[in-house]
Amino acid sequence: MNDRQHDADKSFTDSVVLHEAGEHPELTQRTAQYLDERIAHFRREATLHELNIENLKLLNHALRSKQAKFQAQNRHEKLRTVYQAVLSVIAVMLLALIGYALYSATTDHSVVVNEFQVPPSFEAAGDNGTVVASEFLDQLQILKASALRSADARSLQGSWMNNIQLQIPQAHVSLADIHRTLHAWLGHEIQVNGEVVRQGKQISLTVRGTGIAARSFSGAPADLQDLLANAAEYVYVQVAPPKKP
Repeated sequence: MNDRQHDADKSFTDSVVLHEAGEHPELTQRTAQYLDERIAHFRREATLHELNIENLKLLNHALRSKQAKFQAQNRHEKLRTVYQAVLSVIAVMLLALIGYALYSATTDHSVVVNEFQVPPSFEAAGDNGTVVASEFLDQLQILKASALRSADARSLQGSWMNNIQLQIPQAHVSLADIHRTLHAWLGHEIQVNGEVVRQGKQISLTVRGTGIAARSFSGAPADLQDLLANAAEYVYVQVAPPKKP
């Protein structure tokens, strides 16, 4: 644009000079000088205009850089807010879980049946300690279901149940260990143990537990279910809460 303007001005100057050269040499010289000064002035203005454009470009670039930095900081703040909110929710959930675990442990009055000890012949036949204890627990459940004691709200469970083995790193303990420790420390669990031993051709089933005196029931190996039923009835009477007057 500046070059074209310069060429137009110079062409105009040349035409004026050539036209007036023969008749008014002094006027032609002054005119040419004036036009040269105007052209130089226009060129200076064009240079300043170009500098202004470059300055505006630099300013625009700086503003865009600041805007991008502000947007990045804004995203970072949002992510940090979300991260803190998630941590807060996790902390609240952990506190609620710990509170529930402590409450559950302190109000626990459940009857826990541990694995029975059985002779090797039972193990060989597939009736290991867990199987026999499960059958004993089944008998307790039957008694509880048929009982008319409305106040009997004890939980019956086997020590092998709900054995969650989620390990806590660096602590070498599992959730099951923590659960058992809390309930043993704060709770009021009744632990029931049992054993089956052979006495010649007979077997003897002995049960005992927390606050339950040991009692034995003898019979033939084929009468194991009857012995378990009798032992369950004995234990149930010992652990059942008294009737309210």
